[in-house]
Amino acid sequence: MSTAPGALQGLRDPRWLGYPLAVVLGGVVVAWGVMNMRLVLAGGIGLALMLLLALYYWRRLPRIYLTILWISLLGYAFADKGFAYVGFSPLYIGEVLLLLGVLTFLLSNGFRVVRSSPLTWLYIAFAGWGLVRTIPYITSYGLVALRDAVIWGYGVFALIVAACLIRTGWLARVPNAYRRFLPWFICWVPIMLLARMTVQSITPTWPGTGVRMISVKPGDLEVHLAGVAAFILVGLYTWGRERDESSGLKEWLLWIGWLAGFMPAAMRNRGGMMAVFFALAVVLVLRPGRNWRKLVLVGTILASLALLSNLEMEFGAERELSVPQLIENIQSVFTEDVEEQRLSATRRWRLRWWETIRDDTLFGPYFWTGKGFGMSLGEDASVSVKEETRSPHNGHLTILARMGVPGAVLWLLLLGTFSVSILRAYWRARSEGQEWWARVNLWILAYWSAFLINGSFDVYLEGPQGGIWFWSVFGVGLAALEVQRRRPAPARSRLRIQNARA
Repeated sequence: MSTAPGALQGLRDPRWLGYPLAVVLGGVVVAWGVMNMRLVLAGGIGLALMLLLALYYWRRLPRIYLTILWISLLGYAFADKGFAYVGFSPLYIGEVLLLLGVLTFLLSNGFRVVRSSPLTWLYIAFAGWGLVRTIPYITSYGLVALRDAVIWGYGVFALIVAACLIRTGWLARVPNAYRRFLPWFICWVPIMLLARMTVQSITPTWPGTGVRMISVKPGDLEVHLAGVAAFILVGLYTWGRERDESSGLKEWLLWIGWLAGFMPAAMRNRGGMMAVFFALAVVLVLRPGRNWRKLVLVGTILASLALLSNLEMEFGAERELSVPQLIENIQSVFTEDVEEQRLSATRRWRLRWWETIRDDTLFGPYFWTGKGFGMSLGEDASVSVKEETRSPHNGHLTILARMGVPGAVLWLLLLGTFSVSILRAYWRARSEGQEWWARVNLWILAYWSAFLINGSFDVYLEGPQGGIWFWSVFGVGLAALEVQRRRPAPARSRLRIQNARA
C-alpha cells in the first residue's frame, strides 16, 4: 500500500500519456497473436510486464532499460546472428528492446532531454522520410517492409540511449562497463572463429528460422575488435587505474590475444578488416602515441612467424587461413589483379549492382522517391548471386535505393554532423585539458566509424546485430555531446576528476 500514493501522483504527471501508447503497442502484439497463435501468450505476457514496469518502476525505467540493453548488446557482440533470433517470429529480442525502449523514452520524458540537439532533429527528418517511404508498401509486403525499414527505424535507439544516459547520469559508467567486457571478448573471438569453421554446420537451429544457434560473421566480430583496439590505444583501458609491474604484461597479453583473433578474421572477411584499419587510422592520425609500439611489434612478430612457417589452414572453409590470403584480401579491395579470382568476382558483381542503383536513382526515375521498403532490391535489379539479394551489401546504397536522393542527403547530413560534432568536442576537450573527455570522444568516433565501414561492404546496419549496436554507440556519442555542451569549463574539470576516481 505504501506505493499507491506515489503511483497516483505519477498518474497526474503528463508523461503518463505514454500509457495509451503502451496499450496500443500491446494491442498490436495481441493482434499479431490472433494472426499467429504462437504470439497470443507472448503478447499478453509482454503487455502485462510492460504495464507493471510502467506503473511501479517508472522512475527506475531508464536504469532498468540500460541494464537490459547492455546485456543484450553483449549477446549480439558474443553470439552475433545467433543471438538475434532469440524469441519468436516476428517478435525477436531486437523488437522487444525497441518496444521497451520507446515506452521508457516516453514515460521518462526523454524527448525533452535530447530535443536541443540538432542531431535529434536531423534524425527525426531522416526517419520521417523513411516512414513516408515505408507506409505505402506495408499493405503489399507486410512485415517484410517493416523488417527492411529497420535501417532507419533502429535509429530510435540513439535517442533512447542518449536520454537514458543523461537521465541516469550513467555516461561515465560506459567506459567502465566496456573495460570489463574487453578481455572476455578478446578471448572469445578465436574460440568463436574456430567454432564457426568446425561445428557451426552441425549446431541446432532456432525453431522456425533455419538460423543456427552458433552463427557468427568474421566481419561483425572485427568491428568490435576495432572498438577494443581503439579503447586500448586512446588509453581508456588504463585510465584512472594505478599502474604496477603487472600492468605492462597485461597490456602485452591483450594485444597478443587481440591479434590472435583479428588475423584469422581478416583472412576471412575484407569489410571487417577495412573497418579495423580505418578505426586504427582515426586514432593514429588524431592521437599518435607510444601505445602503438606493442601493437606494431606483436603484429610484426606474428606475421613473420606465420610467413616463415608457411602457416595455412583449410578447415573446409571457402577461404584458407594464411598470410598470403590476408595480403590478397587487402589487395582485392583496391584492384582486381589478384591471384584469387573469386575475390575479384565478388567485388565485380557488387560494383555492377551499385552501378544499377546509381543509374536508377541519381540518373533515373527513382531520384526523389527510391524504390521504398519491402521489395527485394536484388530481384528488382535482376541481380543473380548466391548471397543475400535483399540489400546490396552497402548500407549507404541501400538507403539511396530505397529512399532516393532526399533520403541519402539526410543520411549524409546526419553522419556528417555527428562526426564533425564529435571531432569538435575532441579538439575542445584537448584544448581545455579535459583528457578523459578527449579520449572518450576519440574512442566513440573510431568505434562508430568501424560500423560505417563494415556496413559499406556487408548487410550489417540492416540487421539487429549491427544496427542496434551502431545506433547505441551513436546514442552514447549524442549523450556525450549534450553533457559536454551543457557544462561550463570548470564543471567539466570536476567531472573529469570524478571519472578518474570512478
